[in-house]
Amino acid sequence: MRKQETLTLKSGEYKLSDGTVATFNFGRDDGKFFRFTEMSAVDLELWNLEQKALLTSGPDIDKDVADIAENHSVTAAFFAYLAKDPKKLVQHIAHFNKLLYCYEVFDKAVGAYIKLTPDNIADHIEETASVTYLRNKAMEFTAFFLIGDLPKSPTTPDAQSAER
Repeated sequence: MRKQETLTLKSGEYKLSDGTVATFNFGRDDGKFFRFTEMSAVDLELWNLEQKALLTSGPDIDKDVADIAENHSVTAAFFAYLAKDPKKLVQHIAHFNKLLYCYEVFDKAVGAYIKLTPDNIADHIEETASVTYLRNKAMEFTAFFLIGDLPKSPTTPDAQSAER
């Protein structure tokens, strides 16, 4: 079963994953309930492959970042990539927005959670701080649930292992 986490947006100070503290003012979104459900294994693999393609294609490939992607994790490499030039996040925002579609928002008028989609997200999230917070929180969840990246090559058990 995929893991879920429920969040209530409340303006105030929040400790970020890197240990720093940030203040969020959720304004019109204050008090809204969001439920994050981790991506399916297939969707997470696809998201990770897209992330890897962003890192390893194009004329300006950073060799240090490519090495991190190859030898450690694509997620760690993406953070290293953005740390070198945070402005690059703007180029890849559509990729990160896919994380927002892992959320459902509680719609008081309907009395139920509604899945966020590209078509309805503007109806349910009204503040920039909410988008930033939810996207960052989803990234933390995704990095937590992402046990590892794709194996370097498929492995087949040898005959002796199969006999055991």
